[in-house]
This record gives sequence, C-alpha cells and structure tokens, in this order.
Amino acid sequence: MLRADWARMLGADAESLRAGNAVSGDVTQSVMYDGATDSYKFTLVYYRQFVGDVPVHGRELRVLTRNVEGFPVVWARSSLTDLGDFTLDPNATPLSRAQLEGYVRALRPNMTTFCAPRQVVWAGTEEEPAPPRLAFELDVDNLGRADRRAADEAWSFMLDAFSGDVLRLDNRILHATLTGTVKAYATVDYRAGECADEVLTALPYATVDVDVQDVLRVADRQVGAVVLDVDGRAVDDVAANLVAPGDVAFFAVGLGDFRVAKVI
Repeated sequence: MLRADWARMLGADAESLRAGNAVSGDVTQSVMYDGATDSYKFTLVYYRQFVGDVPVHGRELRVLTRNVEGFPVVWARSSLTDLGDFTLDPNATPLSRAQLEGYVRALRPNMTTFCAPRQVVWAGTEEEPAPPRLAFELDVDNLGRADRRAADEAWSFMLDAFSGDVLRLDNRILHATLTGTVKAYATVDYRAGECADEVLTALPYATVDVDVQDVLRVADRQVGAVVLDVDGRAVDDVAANLVAPGDVAFFAVGLGDFRVAKVI
C-alpha cells in the first residue's frame, strides 16, 4: 500500500503514520456522492504523523482512493516532514498547565478562558519549516469577560514545552463584511397576525449582532439565510455555516406582533 511503500519518499517512516485526521479523528471521508447508484465514487483516507504518542503539528497524509475493486489510489497530498533523528526524552519534564497559562497571561492579561493544552511536536509549517521540538498548543480567549466594552479576542499559542517561548501565535477571530437584508414575518397592513396573512417584510431599522462563536465556525458550504432570535443571536445551525462574501438574508423570528409593529 502507499503508506508502507512510499512513506519514506514522502518524508516519514511508515510506523510514524497513524490513521485519522487531526480534527475529529475520523479515518475516512466519503467523497462525490452518485445519486444514480446511491453510493460514493471515492474515499479519502487520513494519516497523521507522530513521534511516539505525540502528533506532529499540521503534518498529515491524505490519500484518495476510487471505490472500485482494489481501491486504486488516484490522488495523494502530503505535508509530512523529515524529522531526522529527533526523539522524545522520556526523562525530561515539560512545563505544567499552570506555568503555561502564566506565560500566556504575561502576554495577554485579559484572557478569561484557557483550554487544556495539547502536546505536539512543532516542526514549523510547510512554508517555514523549523527544527522539531516538543511544544504545547494552547487556545485562549476573553469571550466570557464581564466587561463587554472590551474587544473580543481569541488566540492560539504554540509554546515551547520547556522554556515557554512563543513559537507561533494565531488570531482565531476572523473579520468579514456581510451585506444583506433583515426581514420578519408581518401583516401587510395594521391587522393582527390572527386576522391576516403574514409575509416576509424588510425591516427599515434593525441591528444584527450574531454570536461570534456561531458564525463561520464551519465555513465549508454556502448558506443563503441566517435565522436570528429577538436578541440577534443565532438560533439555528445554519448560522454556523455562513460563508462570505455574498448577500445574506437575516430572518428575525419570535418577535411577536408588538415587536414587529414597533420596528416597521
């Protein structure tokens, strides 16, 4: 198979590759659904690069096989890297979680949420490789702060496991400009909803404030509508799939007759 026969050429030992992707751990993903046969034409197989039991950050092998007899490989994508003679020292003691958070607080004192650090081998990126070292990936944010006047912040730190040096810092908040209309169901005249049909009506004045944690969480497909509750927060998973650019139709639900009459 490709993993066993070609891993060394791709920059890694076959034994260092484990099945599964970095996000969900899923080993395979069906690709290209065929409605005529009610089946998928291809299967994408994921492998991650490891040193012992520690994953190498961002390094993987993806193999696309055709779903026919023998499952021939039709495409492969590798970000594997040659780690040379790098090994993990079993006697070395990495920084504790409290120490890691202390280094982060010194740089970002207003952070309120600290996710559990994830131990990885950091070898840089494909564009900028670096000598391999043990590191911790730590996601932090201030979204749970009491003072809502301060700006939202969310960061992903890559810290050296022994010195706490910042190896990489990524801003997890992405900004996008969305254009569109805000509509709500309302009657076309002044009769109540029980006395006349309600139709989608554009609101001349409206503020849309969608929860930053709900929007663009999964930006892998185009969605044409976002459903909002009366406070402007997303109440449907479609908001998590919102993709810019393009006009977006925001539908306000749960307003009630008095709220609709107030804004039209």
